[in-house]
Amino acid sequence: MRVSPKSQLQAAHAVLVFVRHGESTGNERGVFSGWRDLHLTERGRAQAAAAGHALAQRGIRFSSVFTSELRRAVDTCELLLDAMGQGHMLRRRSWRLNERHCGAMHGLDKQQCKDLWGDELARVYRRSWDRGPPPSEAGGDDDPCSDARYRDAEEPLPLSESMGQMAARVMVAWEQMVRPALVQGARVLVVGHGMALRALGRPVEGLLGPTLPEWKLASAAPRVYCLDTSLRPTSIDSIDHGNSMPDE
Repeated sequence: MRVSPKSQLQAAHAVLVFVRHGESTGNERGVFSGWRDLHLTERGRAQAAAAGHALAQRGIRFSSVFTSELRRAVDTCELLLDAMGQGHMLRRRSWRLNERHCGAMHGLDKQQCKDLWGDELARVYRRSWDRGPPPSEAGGDDDPCSDARYRDAEEPLPLSESMGQMAARVMVAWEQMVRPALVQGARVLVVGHGMALRALGRPVEGLLGPTLPEWKLASAAPRVYCLDTSLRPTSIDSIDHGNSMPDE
């Protein structure tokens, strides 16, 4: 007999929900956004609210909430929680949940990357576990050290990241923030970004190799994990509104 999503949620020791931010102005233009602080489009704002309504219909109530430092994730989180009647919830932000820092690819689309570096090198810069794109200019607009939000960071911040470098700092967020809450049986919401959330899915799904999970998140489409006391998934459910799947 098939168990309903609500019954799975009630039986779970802990619940973890990933939500990629709603459509941003960068998604609308088809460019790599990385750590640039972009607004949501009106469509993205509506997507965020719809995600909140869908989660509320499932009977989910969050007890811990985490976001990246980037506006598109922070605003998505606010709109989602407001739609759930949980707008009062404390949100903990971390740069470790930011999207991959895409270096000199910031603001470019895929074709512009190919025109600059050729097809093969552009593919390497987009997908390589070990090799990131050329770095952004130190002291320039894409240098996090120029942003007051990162002033108290306890380690050097990137000017570019490979997939593996991004996954390593996301793993710190898992160990220091997300996992401790789940151990206590929390209902955890993480609002972030496509590749960073896939990296966060690696320890949840027991993936140890140098790769991201194959699944991708559509804009503001929740991915819901019910977890047992060992934090192993007992069910994984994606709530699909037919939203767009932006390029990564």
